[in-house]
Amino acid sequence: MSTIIPYCSEMPKNAVCARGQYNTHTLPEEGQTFNSNETHPIGFIGNSKTLTSRKIESAFLQGIKSVNPDAILKVVYIDRVDGKLMDQYLTETMCSSGVDVIYQSAAEVGIDAIEAAKKLGKLIISTRGDHRSLAPSVVLTSLIKHVYRPVLDVVEAVLENRFEGGKTESYGIANGGISLAPIRPEVAERLPPDITLGDLSARVNEALEAVISGQITVDLGEIEATISSSFDSDGSSHPV
Repeated sequence: MSTIIPYCSEMPKNAVCARGQYNTHTLPEEGQTFNSNETHPIGFIGNSKTLTSRKIESAFLQGIKSVNPDAILKVVYIDRVDGKLMDQYLTETMCSSGVDVIYQSAAEVGIDAIEAAKKLGKLIISTRGDHRSLAPSVVLTSLIKHVYRPVLDVVEAVLENRFEGGKTESYGIANGGISLAPIRPEVAERLPPDITLGDLSARVNEALEAVISGQITVDLGEIEATISSSFDSDGSSHPV
């Protein structure tokens, strides 16, 4: 029997580790375009300060800087044990600081952030799945993780007698592991008057192609060197 595991250390020969790539440069193209004022910061909400979360934060920041070198990223990490009211309070506090657009990468906790953004009329970029149905007027887009992709690849490899275990496979935009939900008319109405939905879609597609071709890359060397000693091999944190 073959299997897929989420943590990439000491894998048996009948297993493959599937992990996501941190190439989220395309998201700031949308977030910065919808930012009502270039001096306003963009928000990032993470779920627990793990190595993975910090990598996503770093990739997002690099993407923001590629669109607007002067942009500011405000960051808050919400622990999943904080509770719904605290999750919403922290999100509302971030919004009150002038943030127009928030990227939530906080898993289940991010649903509370979406509710807070809806309450305040702030735009939010979600993750893991297309969350437009939760708040059509504020969910700008979603970073969709297609978890079926590695499962399908392993099944096909086993059926075709070419399965090779004990290795790590990365899934991103190029191989169908990640995609972006389209911007819907409900939020497109909030575009600046000099930018059309077609213009923004063209920018996003251009950025996607640049990621696929390798023209846009994410440098995680500095963040890994800075914080890797603070985390165990499975990505969980420990005191320093």
